[in-house]
Amino acid sequence: MEQNAGLATAKIASLDFTPLEYVLPREKAYGMARGLNFRRTVALVTVTAGDGSVGYGEALGPLAPIGEYLTLLRPFFIGRSIFDFELIAASIYNRLYHFGVQGHQTAALSAINIALFDAMRTTLTEALARQLGQRAATMKGEKRSGLQVHARTGLPCPVCGDTVREVSFADTSLQYCPTCQTGGKPLADRRMSKLLR
Repeated sequence: MEQNAGLATAKIASLDFTPLEYVLPREKAYGMARGLNFRRTVALVTVTAGDGSVGYGEALGPLAPIGEYLTLLRPFFIGRSIFDFELIAASIYNRLYHFGVQGHQTAALSAINIALFDAMRTTLTEALARQLGQRAATMKGEKRSGLQVHARTGLPCPVCGDTVREVSFADTSLQYCPTCQTGGKPLADRRMSKLLR
């Protein structure tokens, strides 16, 4: 189930890994009791969303294992919303529990998370820029253009084709797709529940 299935959200189109290395001059070496380090390495993670927004994140550590973890994690993210990191990470931890929750996997996930936040910032900044200077009457239409099930009760869902349903409350209502948003489970309508008692 996608967290933002009611919104037309940007989907992750690609997740790329660029290894970066900087060789330090001998006088700038750093280290600890085990010895000095003359190289600084970082994995640059680039997330590109379907709407064209790009985000960047970094993971410190050895490049080879972080690169392999990013290759392993990539299929979990491609095609998902840029806003779904927590759901995807929970799924990864459940499926790959034998890798643990420390070390290079965590570094790779952290880099992806940073990149997704950067892509979200770009997406939301562009949406806000479209709203600036508009009158309130046109803003509601702009907002609705990004919604997939709002005010579409009884019509097919544009994602899966299931019928969009409505739940009514005392002074408001909401529309939802049972397949995309609730895993096929219809939500209880309080007005109808009171009539059936």
